Amino acid sequence: MSLQDDVKRINRKLNTLGKQQIPRAAVKAINKVARTIGSRAMKAVAKDVGVPVKTVRGRMQIARAKGNLPTAKIRVRRSHMPAIRLLENRSNKIWVGRGGIVVGKYAIHRGFRQRLKNGRWHILQRDCRARYPIDVTKIPVGEMITREFTKATSNYDTEIKEELINQLRDTF
Repeated sequence: MSLQDDVKRINRKLNTLGKQQIPRAAVKAINKVARTIGSRAMKAVAKDVGVPVKTVRGRMQIARAKGNLPTAKIRVRRSHMPAIRLLENRSNKIWVGRGGIVVGKYAIHRGFRQRLKNGRWHILQRDCRARYPIDVTKIPVGEMITREFTKATSNYDTEIKEELINQLRDTF
């Protein structure tokens, strides 16, 4: 008896909610899960590289779900990061040795720090090529970003179900 009463009560509430609030709850749930997945992945990448989260967070953009269209897109720049960005973390220091420099946990063979003509500082590396003997040192972060986003989205189904339940509970 009580189960049938509960079902009738839920059906009455769903009918009184209208056609607007349920899709809105779905959009809110998807946006929240997208933000948490993105922040979780970027935090892990920042820890792996050894830079502040603020440094890698700028590589991610979230196109939020709007209206009745429950789709959110996360765009991430996977290009290499210049090694000078390692110095944004105050604990990373440059150690200059005879054969190169060490910045954070990265050793750069035949590397040095120099101010360029445009006024920016960069960590450069002497290369053995004849035409372009000096190159800006970069850290490959593309594979790390892919790995962390794959890890963060592994339990996407359960997260979206829980968040949708929370959003629907708030609307009742």
